[in-house]
Amino acid sequence: MTHLVEPELTIVLTGFGPFQLFDSNPSEKVAQRIVEEGIKDIQPNARIIVEVMPVVYEDVQYIVSELWEKYHPDLVVHLGVHSVSHVIKIETRSCGIGYYQDDVKSKTPENHRCPLVDRCFDEEKSIIYTGLDCEKLLEAVRTEFADENIQFELSDDPGRYLCAYSYYISLRHDRNCSLFVHIPCFNKCCTLELITKIVKEIIRLSILQILKAREKVPQVFVRANNAVV
Repeated sequence: MTHLVEPELTIVLTGFGPFQLFDSNPSEKVAQRIVEEGIKDIQPNARIIVEVMPVVYEDVQYIVSELWEKYHPDLVVHLGVHSVSHVIKIETRSCGIGYYQDDVKSKTPENHRCPLVDRCFDEEKSIIYTGLDCEKLLEAVRTEFADENIQFELSDDPGRYLCAYSYYISLRHDRNCSLFVHIPCFNKCCTLELITKIVKEIIRLSILQILKAREKVPQVFVRANNAVV
């Protein structure tokens, strides 16, 4: 009797290194913790690829694109830190134009735009939304962590810095399996352990959405970049 083996899923998770006031970046700490724990508890047939990126436009552009080309991931989740305490933001979209803020090397992208942007000079027209159902993600994590002293929000403004920049690059590669999550700094309530647990749950829920979407497509699943799985 032949037993069908589920194909291994590849999940890419990124965080950022230090910048400005963040000598120790929470996104890096969460990414490192997930490396230590693994993700077999949430998705047994998956492997996790974790990359901590410097807060440098040129490096991020290369690293994110390289991750897509090398691993052909089923899901990419980018993490970044924001200054609002006790709030996790699920970012619904990103923009390819308007990157005027210097990175840690005091540089900005050429013409203050991502090189992957089409011939477009309108910020609004360069916006790309994730294909994941962020409303469902929000509702699910709110329910799961209702007893915790933490809030969850949808955001349509990831800023115009490396967080938005990395997200935009992934959205250009495949918006249907890309997500960005802004996390707060740690404190007595929002501990590393709790934030890690929440991020892993968001990963699990996102993969569930992706797998359900694939079930609706006969024979093959075609990504936005025309790669066939």
